[in-house]
Amino acid sequence: MNSIIKGRYGEHLAYNFVKAKGMDVLAVNYRTGPYELDIVAKEGDELVFIEVKRRKDSTVFTVNEAVTWAKRTALVKAANRYLLEMNLIHLTGRFDVIYLAEQRDGAFCLYHIENAFY
Repeated sequence: MNSIIKGRYGEHLAYNFVKAKGMDVLAVNYRTGPYELDIVAKEGDELVFIEVKRRKDSTVFTVNEAVTWAKRTALVKAANRYLLEMNLIHLTGRFDVIYLAEQRDGAFCLYHIENAFY
Protein backbone atom coordinates (compact mmCIF):
# COMPACT_ATOMS: atom_id res chain seq x y z
CA MET A 1 0.00 0.00 0.00
CA ASN A 2 1.55 3.35 -0.98
CA SER A 3 1.73 6.34 1.35
CA ILE A 4 -1.17 8.24 -0.27
CA ILE A 5 -3.50 5.25 0.11
CA LYS A 6 -2.30 4.72 3.69
CA GLY A 7 -2.91 8.39 4.43
CA ARG A 8 -6.45 8.23 3.07
CA TYR A 9 -7.05 5.01 4.99
CA GLY A 10 -5.81 6.69 8.17
CA GLU A 11 -8.17 9.62 7.60
CA HIS A 12 -11.00 7.14 7.05
CA LEU A 13 -10.20 5.44 10.38
CA ALA A 14 -10.11 8.83 12.12
CA TYR A 15 -13.45 9.79 10.54
CA ASN A 16 -15.06 6.55 11.74
CA PHE A 17 -13.60 7.09 15.23
CA VAL A 18 -15.03 10.60 15.42
CA LYS A 19 -18.45 9.39 14.28
CA ALA A 20 -18.36 6.52 16.81
CA LYS A 21 -17.69 9.06 19.57
CA GLY A 22 -20.98 10.70 18.65
CA MET A 23 -19.57 13.83 17.03
CA ASP A 24 -21.30 15.33 14.02
CA VAL A 25 -18.81 15.61 11.16
CA LEU A 26 -19.31 18.90 9.36
CA ALA A 27 -16.40 18.75 6.90
CA VAL A 28 -13.59 16.47 5.76
CA ASN A 29 -10.48 17.85 4.04
CA TYR A 30 -11.89 21.39 4.14
CA ARG A 31 -9.70 23.67 2.03
CA THR A 32 -9.56 27.44 2.10
CA GLY A 33 -6.75 29.03 0.15
CA PRO A 34 -3.48 27.35 1.13
CA TYR A 35 -4.93 25.90 4.34
CA GLU A 36 -6.64 22.60 5.10
CA LEU A 37 -8.54 21.11 8.03
CA ASP A 38 -8.58 17.31 8.04
CA ILE A 39 -11.85 16.99 9.97
CA VAL A 40 -14.26 19.57 11.36
CA ALA A 41 -16.77 18.14 13.81
CA LYS A 42 -19.25 19.38 16.34
CA GLU A 43 -19.48 17.98 19.86
CA GLY A 44 -22.36 19.56 21.70
CA ASP A 45 -22.02 23.31 21.17
CA GLU A 46 -18.28 23.11 20.53
CA LEU A 47 -16.52 22.87 17.18
CA VAL A 48 -13.62 20.44 17.02
CA PHE A 49 -10.88 21.01 14.44
CA ILE A 50 -9.03 17.71 14.07
CA GLU A 51 -5.58 17.21 12.59
CA VAL A 52 -4.90 13.60 11.58
CA LYS A 53 -1.30 12.40 11.75
CA ARG A 54 0.01 9.01 10.69
CA ARG A 55 3.35 7.49 11.57
CA LYS A 56 4.94 4.45 9.98
CA ASP A 57 6.03 2.96 13.28
CA SER A 58 4.51 2.67 16.72
CA THR A 59 6.87 5.18 18.32
CA VAL A 60 4.83 7.61 20.37
CA PHE A 61 5.67 11.24 19.84
CA THR A 62 4.57 14.48 21.43
CA VAL A 63 2.01 16.91 20.05
CA ASN A 64 4.85 19.38 19.45
CA GLU A 65 6.53 16.82 17.20
CA ALA A 66 3.27 15.97 15.43
CA VAL A 67 2.04 19.52 14.91
CA THR A 68 4.77 22.12 14.53
CA TRP A 69 4.31 25.79 15.40
CA ALA A 70 3.98 26.62 11.69
CA LYS A 71 1.31 23.93 11.23
CA ARG A 72 -0.58 25.19 14.30
CA THR A 73 -0.56 28.70 12.86
CA ALA A 74 -1.94 27.37 9.56
CA LEU A 75 -4.64 25.37 11.38
CA VAL A 76 -5.74 28.42 13.37
CA LYS A 77 -5.97 30.48 10.17
CA ALA A 78 -7.98 27.72 8.48
CA ALA A 79 -10.29 27.43 11.50
CA ASN A 80 -10.86 31.19 11.56
CA ARG A 81 -11.74 31.18 7.87
CA TYR A 82 -14.07 28.22 8.41
CA LEU A 83 -15.84 30.03 11.25
CA LEU A 84 -16.31 33.12 9.11
CA GLU A 85 -17.36 31.32 5.93
CA MET A 86 -19.88 29.11 7.75
CA ASN A 87 -21.13 31.95 9.97
CA LEU A 88 -20.24 29.98 13.11
CA ILE A 89 -18.15 32.65 14.82
CA HIS A 90 -20.44 32.43 17.87
CA LEU A 91 -19.32 28.87 18.68
CA THR A 92 -16.31 27.93 20.77
CA GLY A 93 -13.78 25.53 19.38
CA ARG A 94 -10.81 23.36 20.19
CA PHE A 95 -7.98 21.68 18.32
CA ASP A 96 -7.58 17.91 18.62
CA VAL A 97 -5.00 15.58 17.11
CA ILE A 98 -5.73 12.03 16.09
CA TYR A 99 -2.48 10.15 15.83
CA LEU A 100 -2.36 6.83 14.00
CA ALA A 101 0.65 4.60 14.63
CA GLU A 102 1.12 1.86 12.07
CA GLN A 103 2.10 -1.46 13.58
CA ARG A 104 4.37 -4.08 11.99
CA ASP A 105 1.34 -6.11 10.91
CA GLY A 106 -0.13 -3.10 9.08
CA ALA A 107 -2.80 -2.41 11.68
CA PHE A 108 -3.09 1.04 13.25
CA CYS A 109 -3.24 2.11 16.88
CA LEU A 110 -5.27 5.28 17.26
CA TYR A 111 -4.60 7.97 19.88
CA HIS A 112 -6.96 10.90 20.36
CA ILE A 113 -5.47 13.98 21.98
CA GLU A 114 -8.19 16.47 22.93
CA ASN A 115 -7.29 20.15 23.31
CA ALA A 116 -3.90 19.38 21.82
CA PHE A 117 -2.99 23.07 21.61
CA TYR A 118 -4.56 26.51 22.00
